[in-house]
Amino acid sequence: MHSKNADANKPSRIFFDRKKDLHLGDLLSLHSRIKSILGSVVHLVHADAITLHQCHPNGKTQCILKTSSEQFDPSDLGELNHSYFNRYFFRRRDKTIDESQAFSRQPKSNKIRFKKLIPVHLFDENTFGVVGIFKSSFPKYWCTDFEEFIQSALSDAPFIAYEKCLGSFLRSIEIKDVYTSGHSERVMALTKMILKYFPREDTTSILRASLLHDIGKVALDHETLNCTKMLTPSQIHLLRQHPKIASEIIKPIRGLEFLVPLVLYHHENFDGSGYPLGLKGNDIPLGSRIISIVDAFDAMTSDRVYRRGMSLYEAIEELQRNAGSQFDPHIVSIFVSEISKQKDIQKEIHVPSFLS
Repeated sequence: MHSKNADANKPSRIFFDRKKDLHLGDLLSLHSRIKSILGSVVHLVHADAITLHQCHPNGKTQCILKTSSEQFDPSDLGELNHSYFNRYFFRRRDKTIDESQAFSRQPKSNKIRFKKLIPVHLFDENTFGVVGIFKSSFPKYWCTDFEEFIQSALSDAPFIAYEKCLGSFLRSIEIKDVYTSGHSERVMALTKMILKYFPREDTTSILRASLLHDIGKVALDHETLNCTKMLTPSQIHLLRQHPKIASEIIKPIRGLEFLVPLVLYHHENFDGSGYPLGLKGNDIPLGSRIISIVDAFDAMTSDRVYRRGMSLYEAIEELQRNAGSQFDPHIVSIFVSEISKQKDIQKEIHVPSFLS
């Protein structure tokens, strides 16, 4: 949703209107939380191995967690240069890590084609660490947004850092998928339009989920997201993983755990024919049922390189035709009634011009 004169209307503010949602994790759960966060990283970048080292002021560097595929032996990943990171964190504090100095023993070059070291705060401003990401091949896609997600999630940073982190993820999806520009914001605006008929305590969570519903696409390759012809069965399988990937990205972040089922089930169908679990009817969370409808509407009315977007009335007919099978018929009825009245919807949420 967009407005020039009110910062409160920015989509990202929906996440962070309650600072109390974000707090430090229990000491007893730190290890499991770290493991969960790094599990999200594995999905994001298709890593073959990941390490996390904690750096101490005394110059020692301790490996907290290491995970790798069967093709890698731990010795393949090399060893960090303790004295370098002591200088990096406690003296110079450079912005970037010099990987030529970062290893006292380099990873095996015949196995490791790509490596990335990311400096992090571990749950507070005074505890430092290094995340190592290793791949046997060069990634098709890499951006600093991945690094911001890792840094923010591990630090349990203030709400501003989460806003920046998740906002940059949404931007990175739009960079990868040329058809999704503004999609998440429009879905959120249309979701808000429907939610006034469902006064609930979890309205904020549903709005947050509507903005993040496609965040799992950040882990998909450019070719699949921008395919101009019929997708192959393997591409369809990959695309159908994005709700699960989205839920795994969100799950480790304190304050957003209630969003997990909402994003996970937004491609379930009312008759049980959807995915990932084939949930049916009211077993599908209300927020997921709403997002499913407005997500489909925005997709239908948006232009693609291989087709023009549907008109408003064509999209309405399609929703009504699939009410009771793909979509919740009660919510479809509400949505159609509301969308037909929105004369200024183009100005508010930047949908295609035929809505003006």
